[in-house]
Amino acid sequence: MSQQENENMSNVHHYALYEAMNDALDLERPYKTKGEPMPWSKNTRVVRQATTIAEAKRILESAKAKVLEWSATGAGTKFAPLPSHPPPPQDEMGDELPPPPLAEGEEERRNILR
Repeated sequence: MSQQENENMSNVHHYALYEAMNDALDLERPYKTKGEPMPWSKNTRVVRQATTIAEAKRILESAKAKVLEWSATGAGTKFAPLPSHPPPPQDEMGDELPPPPLAEGEEERRNILR
């Protein structure tokens, strides 16, 4: 791997961490992820006092924990766990429903596309 490729991968990783931390901090902001209401909105405005150092530390630790929790899923990596299969469709009695029949020529069309 060349130096240039290694640098690009590092930049992508740092950008992903930055975005994840920003999303985690959005959860602590007064208007969450929605942003401030428009001036004509009937929603009330939230007025907050400046945060204390202790509260800022708590918010940063909470955001850090959230980012670590998100990273544990392995999303976007080859190590991500496979999602579970959805349950088969059932009727009112709990019996499994057979799949609907294919339209005429549908099986042949699918085989051609394969």
